[in-house]
Amino acid sequence: MSSFLLYKETIHSIFEDPACLTWVRGENIRDVVQAFGGRPEQLAEGDFNDLYESYELDDDEAIILITQSPGWLMVVEFTRYMGARRDMLRRLSAGGEALALAWTIELDATLAYAADGKLENIFDPVRQGTTAAEPEYLDWAQTYGVTAEQWGDDWLAVSFTLAEQITGLPVDQAWKSEPTWCSTSSGRTTRSRPREPRWR
Repeated sequence: MSSFLLYKETIHSIFEDPACLTWVRGENIRDVVQAFGGRPEQLAEGDFNDLYESYELDDDEAIILITQSPGWLMVVEFTRYMGARRDMLRRLSAGGEALALAWTIELDATLAYAADGKLENIFDPVRQGTTAAEPEYLDWAQTYGVTAEQWGDDWLAVSFTLAEQITGLPVDQAWKSEPTWCSTSSGRTTRSRPREPRWR
């Protein structure tokens, strides 16, 4: 089964709530935690369910979940969506690459890619599945094997397919159930754990 078809079947149950995911290559976990406003010394083991605590925090605080694999870090947020900010992507990609995917319950969505401190692409992934699709972004995604038809079929599944093609990191139920690292972006707590990559 292709990555796209697999994501189409699973991703909506993996992420039942809107989220922001940021993949980072070229930065260490301490620097990434600090970029999100956390304290590296407060990193602690946690799991996906810890993200729901974000809804109970003050507006200036948020839980971040960090998965650490060889080559890439992945940060997940349920609130604040710091990873999708242009200035954050430039900062995180200064020594390599950064990719962000974020969406809200109103389907206000962003997919962005930066390299070497420069924002190379930022667009609305929902729009690419409509008659208002933008050819330059469809062409860019197609270089990673993503087709225009797939955008129209399921924009979220194709966004995760694109992210996996770029990073090599799958996001699936096994990933969701594994322990990881967590932290609040205000510096109150952080959790993340090194893990071996799993390739399909």
